[in-house]
Amino acid sequence: MGQLDWRCAQLYEVVDSSSLFTPAKRKAVSAAIKHRRGIMHTDMHRAGYVLDPAFLSHDTLADETVADSFYNVVEKLIPEADARGPFRNELEKYRQQQGIFARSIAQDAIKTTPAHVWWNSYGATTPLLQKLAIKVLSRGVSACACERNWSTYDFIHSKRRNLRPGRANDLVYVFSNLRLAKRIQDLDYQEVVLDWSDSEEEEEEDSKPQPLLCYLSVLYILFALYAVVVPNTLKTDKFDINVFLATILPLFCQYF
Repeated sequence: MGQLDWRCAQLYEVVDSSSLFTPAKRKAVSAAIKHRRGIMHTDMHRAGYVLDPAFLSHDTLADETVADSFYNVVEKLIPEADARGPFRNELEKYRQQQGIFARSIAQDAIKTTPAHVWWNSYGATTPLLQKLAIKVLSRGVSACACERNWSTYDFIHSKRRNLRPGRANDLVYVFSNLRLAKRIQDLDYQEVVLDWSDSEEEEEEDSKPQPLLCYLSVLYILFALYAVVVPNTLKTDKFDINVFLATILPLFCQYF
């Protein structure tokens, strides 16, 4: 949830610094990003940015828009006035990285653990903040859940089975959660985690030439040269290693 807000903000910098766009195209792309960001980004997205441990080093609440959105979510999910005092203390403890948040095991887990799972593991000393963070960060950032929900609603509610809206909503809720619970209870269930930060590094690793492929390519070129040069000069099709070493290798070194 928090990653989406941050990555969209970075898109502006990428577009502005890229040499691939003309001024007109850069303006059009920036306008498209701004339009899409206005649709996707809500108070919940900005609250996710504040609560995602990947951004602990950022002064997230220094931005007025982010802070306003975050406290809107806090007021909605923590309506009790007497609980907000302890919540502020817990938030400050988290932002200052005190207690368990300062431990190396918690810091290292940020890079490899989904944000809501991280809070479930290391947020026990801040129960109010932990509960809020898990609620916010465990939400999906795409429309897949809505599409799935509409499909289930269409399955339950039809012209022949015309149910009242309240009853149809209750049946959709029960059906969807039973299916989700069954999937989680499977022994081989694993949550899919996409690591944003390492995608560029992995692409760089994939783009590096592999030694074995390089050697095979060189060998292929050498034999191709041998097949062309030797029959035309020595009038023979037989492979001779001495001829290969005496003619092809010096020729290859000369030009490559």
